[in-house]
Amino acid sequence: MNASKKKVYTILLITVCLFFSFRVEAKNNNPCSDCHSEIKIEIHSVLACSECHQDLQNISKFPHKTPLASVDCSVCHKDSKAVYDKSLHGEAMAKGIADAPRCQSCHGRHDIKSKNDPDSQVSRVNIPNMCGKCHGDLKFVEKQKGVLTVNPYQAYKKSIHGEAVAGGATMAAVCIDCHGNHNMRLPNDPDSLVSRKNTSSTCGKCHLGIYKVFEESIHGKAAKAGVSDAPVCTDCHGIHAIKSHIDPKSSVSEVAISLTTCPKCHSGIRLTEEYGVAAQRVSSYLDSFHGLAKRGGSHIVANCASCHGVHDILPSSDPKSTINKNNLPVTCGKCHPGAGKNFAKGAIHVIPSLEGEIGTKIVFYVKWFYIVLIIFTIGGMAFHNGLDFLKKLLVSLSGKRTYHSVSGIWYERFNLSERIQHLLLLTSFIILVITGFALKFPDAWWVTPMRVVEGGMNLRGLIHRLAALVMIGAAIYHIYFLLVTRRGRYELKEMFPVVKDAIDVFQNIKYLLGITSEKPRFKRFNYIEKSEYWALVWGTIVMVITGFILWFEVETMKFFPKWISDVSEVIHYYEAWLATLAIIVWHFYYVIFNPDVYPMNWIWLNGKISREDMEHEHPLELGEIEKRSEENA
Repeated sequence: MNASKKKVYTILLITVCLFFSFRVEAKNNNPCSDCHSEIKIEIHSVLACSECHQDLQNISKFPHKTPLASVDCSVCHKDSKAVYDKSLHGEAMAKGIADAPRCQSCHGRHDIKSKNDPDSQVSRVNIPNMCGKCHGDLKFVEKQKGVLTVNPYQAYKKSIHGEAVAGGATMAAVCIDCHGNHNMRLPNDPDSLVSRKNTSSTCGKCHLGIYKVFEESIHGKAAKAGVSDAPVCTDCHGIHAIKSHIDPKSSVSEVAISLTTCPKCHSGIRLTEEYGVAAQRVSSYLDSFHGLAKRGGSHIVANCASCHGVHDILPSSDPKSTINKNNLPVTCGKCHPGAGKNFAKGAIHVIPSLEGEIGTKIVFYVKWFYIVLIIFTIGGMAFHNGLDFLKKLLVSLSGKRTYHSVSGIWYERFNLSERIQHLLLLTSFIILVITGFALKFPDAWWVTPMRVVEGGMNLRGLIHRLAALVMIGAAIYHIYFLLVTRRGRYELKEMFPVVKDAIDVFQNIKYLLGITSEKPRFKRFNYIEKSEYWALVWGTIVMVITGFILWFEVETMKFFPKWISDVSEVIHYYEAWLATLAIIVWHFYYVIFNPDVYPMNWIWLNGKISREDMEHEHPLELGEIEKRSEENA
């Protein structure tokens, strides 16, 4: 090799060495490290400082005094920057909004780490906290009020997703799974992952099986068709505060489904007017046994999803629907084993009406028959007793009431057997009233003890049935007493209505009105006691028959259509009102509030009546007793 070639190679070698020595110095970020030794470069450690801080390339004298310009990440990350510029954050940045996040806000500055690094700000487990720096800041959220969700970070942390992530479940949903990473957009943006159009598919990325089922449902098809009123995942499950369906605080808990979640859409008239959805479905459910028990806190009765399905809801006209008439025996059979075809013979959501099925028409007539009956019967009782009270009050004020001066002579009005029968009837009746109306009025203050105790409403049902059995047992014994015992046969004979009772009614009304001064004279039982007794007999028969139909509903509907049960429920309810009001207005007046006996007629406890009281109330019976006494003397 000649001298000239050696010279060229030597110069070339020196040049290459110098070049690489300068690159190594740059890669080591010298001379930057002389001043910034505290900065630890992570994933970008292979880059020279000047590759991010490009204005360093124009500075030759160090340390530099000029503040460096903001880093432009798009030099390397053009695609991500292009997506970011079209996002909510990018548009905010372009508008000059100071709070708008830039790359460094999420990824960090010099300490940027790979997303797969557990210590990275954008690792899956850290993303919620990273987003929470802004979205968990109450001052920031307040500034964005009306644009952003209030407290999304706090809500998410308490959600099933947030708790799963906090527990180390790296596959649980984090912010970017739903909102995207660089492409975050407002929900009203059609291209947003959380727009109504895209919500179900976004959730479907994790919940694929449910998503496929939902897409075939009436809700899914409506949402896909662009119906703005159609519910999507977040309408039922919530947005950030999503909880497990077994969590009592969840919007899809077995209680919330029927009381709050489904009614949000189905309790209004909008669905009826716009889409022809049947009206009063929510109100009719809430007034049904299922709805009343659910309002009372029962965890075992059917809610909307029990019958209609969850994500697979279909209209009743669809043969695949769980509420199609052909499928109702199977659907009802989930809770009522043995349910047959008769479960479908009648309205499910019972709305009394003159239109529709025969059952709803009969329910309508029975309901209004009882309402009219109650108004006139209880109204008549109140009028009658009002007259009686005023008459006795005037007599008392005039000082003419002297019959209470006891002579010491007492007669047996009720024997021990009769008093026991009355005690059983009294106790069972009161328990039946309380436990029965507790079902119908679960929100009432006096029902609170049953409602708040775990299983309280289920216990209510058991107590109600036990009390019914006690009343039935008392009624059976009473029949035995009337037919077998001598005293019972006498009592029954005296209790039968006779023509004189009708005459006594008119005579007593004239007396109470002051038309006549002659008061009717009664035998052992007057028309007041007879009317109450036979009303009790009739009411007991009605309540027992309808009660057993409701108690053994599955067995009943093996022979009768469902509307028989619906009619029985109406009769049972209004007959209960009639009986309760009759006891309060009629019976309680004559044994408690009647001025002649106030504060209490104690016959129900001691069974005795004084001669003076008997002469005042039952003079004809007293005459018979004294006549027999004279004959036997």
